[in-house]
Amino acid sequence: MENLRQKFKLFNYRPLVLVFLGIASGILINHFISYQTAICVVGIILVVGVLLFYSILHKKFKYFAIFGITFVLGFSTYAIFTNTNQHKQLNYQYQYAIGTISSIKTYDNCLCLLLEDVEVDNEPIGYNVEVYYYNSSQSGYIALKAGARIGFNISKQKEVAYYSEGGLPNTYVFNNNIGAEFTTYEIKLLDEKDGVRTSLLSRIRDNLRFGLNNLNSEMIYSAMFGDKTYLNHDLYDAYKGAGVAHLLAVSGLHVGLVVAIIYWILNKLKVKGWYRVAIVVALLFGYAYLCNFSYSILRASIMAIVLMIAPIMFREYDLLSSICFAGAAILVIEPMALFDLSAQLSFGCVFGIAMLTPTFQRWFKKVPIPSGIKDGFCISLSTIISTAVFMAYYFKQLQPISLISNIIILPIFSILFTIVFIVAMLSLILPFVCYALNLINPLFEWLNWAIIFMGNIAKPIMTPNVNYLTIILFCVLLAFASKYNLYKRFNKFTMVSACVGVLALQMALI
Repeated sequence: MENLRQKFKLFNYRPLVLVFLGIASGILINHFISYQTAICVVGIILVVGVLLFYSILHKKFKYFAIFGITFVLGFSTYAIFTNTNQHKQLNYQYQYAIGTISSIKTYDNCLCLLLEDVEVDNEPIGYNVEVYYYNSSQSGYIALKAGARIGFNISKQKEVAYYSEGGLPNTYVFNNNIGAEFTTYEIKLLDEKDGVRTSLLSRIRDNLRFGLNNLNSEMIYSAMFGDKTYLNHDLYDAYKGAGVAHLLAVSGLHVGLVVAIIYWILNKLKVKGWYRVAIVVALLFGYAYLCNFSYSILRASIMAIVLMIAPIMFREYDLLSSICFAGAAILVIEPMALFDLSAQLSFGCVFGIAMLTPTFQRWFKKVPIPSGIKDGFCISLSTIISTAVFMAYYFKQLQPISLISNIIILPIFSILFTIVFIVAMLSLILPFVCYALNLINPLFEWLNWAIIFMGNIAKPIMTPNVNYLTIILFCVLLAFASKYNLYKRFNKFTMVSACVGVLALQMALI
């Protein structure tokens, strides 16, 4: 029996991994049972069954208990969240409503306003709404901004779609607690008072525009706070074409730069220990608040906090454990994050770096090129592979040029972004520092030119259809191929080959 246990010792155990898998499995099983997606349920059960068999075989009964408890937690959290956030539709047609603008999206023929604190005929309705504001006059739309209180007559009401035709949840609707969609042709501005967040963001945006041209200022503003409301669509398409659109979404890169800047300042001030952790956590919370607590910044912030606390607690930092801790914390609060594209790409990138980068670094160890370039190539290759299945599912294509563009663009962008970020934050206290941005503006012009050039020459690769079972099988494949698989090279290769065969067969049957 002991030999059997050694033979089946596949992975290096980490309890937090089982916590994350337990919560995620509970959410997935609940969702796919609700939508009668039997094949996905069977796939998840098989994967879970292998993990539990492995736990029992090695007498890891406490891990069995951990998985069971967290599975129930994920299952029940999803049920509670969906029941709480689906609202009964009432008939508000042709009545008067007021609300506070949370965000604004600009379309070719209308403005889409997300409203909170909504009242209809002076009665609070308890959820947020989306308002599509069409303007039929020649005077144009009235000037609106986030934080403004508006009133309007409801010309039309539409029930929101909580789920797509394929049964996947509309994460935007759930996460923003949207209960209805209204249409109006006339809006009255009641109060323009800005909130704290809106006021700070407006000042930073104005300061950026003072030292940078409009194109660059909106690009940097999007990269700093993940808000693409004002971003030029052609420039964004160029970033996507070059495979570097992640630079314009708040992620681990941005949080890492923020933490590095804070650490450098605190080290100069000789602040250490728990005092340093407390200051960094407070500032990270403030930054996450400005970024509207997006999934990517929450994941990166939690991982950064774990990284800071580990040495103080005399623990060795473990990347995989910190990822799973961040994922579990987010899923308990927002179970719909499991189906959100930004969260999937964010976690997929970091899982890929943790699982595949060490293997690639070992393969390219003897290649006679600078280590910085090799590491950048290995990280870029890892993130492309680990997110490929999500790109195929949502966009039906891959961008191979991102393997090269990230190596070239990422270091330059990081340096320039760090400088602009420091200047932008200092400008809240010392407005005159905005003049320094005039020196940075030409450098961003050259960088944008390079990105546009790469985007124009890029040739995407079209992918076959995939579904959620494909994603689950792909994750299993990554686990077998990772450094955490304890099997020797030949057996590891055999397992990976078998997974590839099953994955190919499954995709062929779609």
